[in-house]
Amino acid sequence: MRQALLIASTIIATVSFLPYMLDVIRGKVKPRIVTFFTWSLICFISTFAALSAHAYSSAVLTGVSAIVDFSILVLAFRGAEKSFTILDIACQALAIVGIIAWLTTKDPLWAIAFTVFADFIGCIPTYHHAWVKPSEEAWHSFIIFGFASLLSVLSIKSLTFTSAAFPIYFVLSGLSIGLEIMYRQAKILTHHP
Repeated sequence: MRQALLIASTIIATVSFLPYMLDVIRGKVKPRIVTFFTWSLICFISTFAALSAHAYSSAVLTGVSAIVDFSILVLAFRGAEKSFTILDIACQALAIVGIIAWLTTKDPLWAIAFTVFADFIGCIPTYHHAWVKPSEEAWHSFIIFGFASLLSVLSIKSLTFTSAAFPIYFVLSGLSIGLEIMYRQAKILTHHP
């Protein structure tokens, strides 16, 4: 059963951002480069860390996320707004501090905490973008990714902070970004029929 959940999670996580990528290519979605750079970096490092710790369930989810995030980052350079705001610069600097702290700590619990911190800081430009320009984001992919992450959590054999914190964080961040985009798009539609 756990293996089936892991496979389903991987497939859903991979497929969830394909429409997002198509919307980036079409110019409908304009992802924040800082967010996808931070997410790519963290997910690649997390995947290698999870593999070395034999945490294969976490490694599969972060590995898929790394590939998807990096693909979106590459596509974003074609049509995304390339200007960086003070918020973008501050978030990127803080995310890098979090990544450095994560890589230098010897304690797995602190490493996970710094990883989640860095990833969350990397999300802030997307939260801001979704609030200010929700028409340039797509909620479906984030919601579906949150659901895929939940399946990944359910596939973990032994729920510990080290094995489950990052997948649980993925559930929360995916759903919160998706719900924010939905809310803001609906709000704008009701004010501009």
